[in-house]
Order: sequence, then C-alpha cells, then structure tokens
Amino acid sequence: MNFQREKIPRKKIIFSFLLAFVILYLIISNISIGLLLSHLKNVNPVLYVSGFVAFYLSVFVRGVRWKYLLDRVNIPLTLWTNLKVYFLSWFFNCIFPAKMGDIYRGYYVKSHFSKIIGRIFLERVVDVSTLIFLVVITSFLYLKKIPHILSRPMEIGILLSIAAILAIIAIRRVSLSRRFFLAFKEGASINRMEIPVILALSFLIWILESARLFFVADATGIELSFGVAIFIALAASLLTAFPTPAGLGAVELGIAGLLILFGIEKEIAISIALLDRLISYWSILVFGGILYAFKGK
Repeated sequence: MNFQREKIPRKKIIFSFLLAFVILYLIISNISIGLLLSHLKNVNPVLYVSGFVAFYLSVFVRGVRWKYLLDRVNIPLTLWTNLKVYFLSWFFNCIFPAKMGDIYRGYYVKSHFSKIIGRIFLERVVDVSTLIFLVVITSFLYLKKIPHILSRPMEIGILLSIAAILAIIAIRRVSLSRRFFLAFKEGASINRMEIPVILALSFLIWILESARLFFVADATGIELSFGVAIFIALAASLLTAFPTPAGLGAVELGIAGLLILFGIEKEIAISIALLDRLISYWSILVFGGILYAFKGK
C-alpha cells in the first residue's frame, strides 16, 4: 500500500520545514554553543536510554489503544499490523505538516476509510481532553500563577475539548443517509463501557510521555519533580499542532521556555529540549524511514 505523496502540496512541506529550521536557528543563535555542547556531552547514558524506553512504551500503548478502538468497530487487524501502521503514520506526521500522516491509517484499509477517520477523530478528542485535564491540574499544583502566555492557549484548549465532546454527542443524534457520514458516525461513536479502558490507556500514554522528559532532564543533571515534568511535557505537546511537521521548532521552543520559567539555565533548558526531541521526533524519522523502506510499501 503506497501513501499517495502526489496529493501532498510539496510547497507547503518545504515552507513548513523552513519555518521550523528558522525557529530552531533563532533558539540556538541566542545561546552559548560552547555551554550547550558541554551539557550535551555530560549526559547520563543510562537515564537517557530510560527516556527512549519510556517513549517507545508510550508508542506501544498507543498501538494497543488503536487496536482496541478498531476492534470495537469490527476492523480486526493484528497487534503487529496496528503498531506498524500507527508508527508509520507518526513517521509521515514528522514529514508532512498538520498531522497529515494520520490519513495514512485510513488509506491502509481503504474499505473502511470513513470509519477509520471517525476513529481518528475520536482518538484525537480523547487525547486532547485528557491532555488538557492533566495540564490544568498540574498547572494549579505547580504554578502559583499561570503566565498569560500559557493561560490563553489553555483556555482555548479547554473550549475546543468541550466543543469536540459536544460534537461527538451531536454526531450520534444526527441521522443522514450518506454512506460516508454513516461510517464516520460509527467510527466517532463510543460505547459507555469502552470509556474506562480508553481513558486508562490514554492516561498511561501521557504518563509515559512525561516520564520521557523526566528521564531526559535527569540525564542532564536536572532533577525535575515528576509533576513539573508532566506539566511541561503535556503543555509542549499542544504545540505539535503548530503548522510545521510534528510541531518541529515550536515544541523545542515550548519545552525550553517552560524549563526557563521554572528556573532552569537557558543552555541547559535548550539542551534538554533538543535531547527530548531527538527521541520524540528524530528517532521516529530514522526508525520510521527504515520500517517504511522494508515493510511500509
């Protein structure tokens, strides 16, 4: 199965990467490269590898959740196939802006395309809702006063989460005969009995994502409390929606900025951000490229 690259606007891809690298250049150009390199050289390899393990455990749990979601709408794929397709969709998300890689999951099983798009919509709603919930909780626990630069995006995120949940409820009540909408409606619907399992897996995913940043910071000699790591990792995750591939540039800026907000030295904060993205972005490009070359076609 070939992902239809000819339909992807190449100019937008090039522009999004240029924008990302401009942001990365602005970040690095305002610090001491010598200090940055010294921090990078002194990384604890055991703790850093622990960050890799936590991240790829979260990817595995995402694949398990995706299989659970598909099984509930009678699209039975093996766990390995779900993991492969999910990881390849992330690989494409690291190349194409606006999370266009998610469409790959629909193209993989074209006969259920509409239903899978509905499932992806449901998955995104659950992810964003649990993310916003955890960010709000940790922000009140670890920030005496939420900075204005963070409070507005959080307010927007809460409103969008509520709107998306209401949309799911509304979709279940709308009756249209169009085949695409009926399949999408089935995919976007959720049974009450499924909610505890999906939420449990979603919370586990975000805890593992936070553990990744916790271990990366610890590897550089910075002891963050796990609550602060949760807040920073999840708040930065919101920036993956920035119009660059997987939020490239914006996420690094967000992680570094939040670490500085918590009193971390600028060079150390940026080194943590770069090391974290080496795991959550660049490693996906490498491993995803290998997987696509051998098994993704």
